[in-house]
Amino acid sequence: MREERAEGIVLKTFDYKENERIITIFTPEEGVITLIVKHIKNQNKIALTTPFCQAEFLFIKGKSDLFKLQDGTILNDHHFLRASLAHIQAAAEMVKLILKSQLPGKPAPKLYALLLAYLSHLPHFEDTSSLIGSFYLKLLTHEGLLSWESSPVFPFQVTDIEWDVLKQLALTRSFKEMQTVVLNPELYDRLKNKLALCFVGS
Repeated sequence: MREERAEGIVLKTFDYKENERIITIFTPEEGVITLIVKHIKNQNKIALTTPFCQAEFLFIKGKSDLFKLQDGTILNDHHFLRASLAHIQAAAEMVKLILKSQLPGKPAPKLYALLLAYLSHLPHFEDTSSLIGSFYLKLLTHEGLLSWESSPVFPFQVTDIEWDVLKQLALTRSFKEMQTVVLNPELYDRLKNKLALCFVGS
């Protein structure tokens, strides 16, 4: 057994036994890992195991894929997300995409940075559809499932106008520009329903 330290964000948490909790976190270098947290009544550990909490986690690796949390330091609890139901739902949607698309132990530093950037900009979006749509498209591009060459193969049929909207959302690096993109509800639903099938665990 060896002790390791990694920055990560809590994707999923559930109570286990009387005073324990199991959490799934996403880290830049370790990818998705699962930790068991004992003595959960400790206030610091309760905070560390809250969904969307970004922290530096100290844990022990053993023979199994379930590691033991020793301690941690909170870097950002993303508490501001809880001010809006729409923002919580959008954050949960992006987290669900990470859980579906990422295999355990697969390093993904660029995707980790992308998730943090999108979470931090959520409060600036009243309508979160363009933000989530952009995250979908950038995630698929990151995984090599979408290409934006001159004649790409897209998982579902789109018009030229729709294609321009999707390409803009996929390639923009500006959240201000993203706020100006109108993603109509019908296209947004098709995007979520069709592209989600591309991910592992769908």
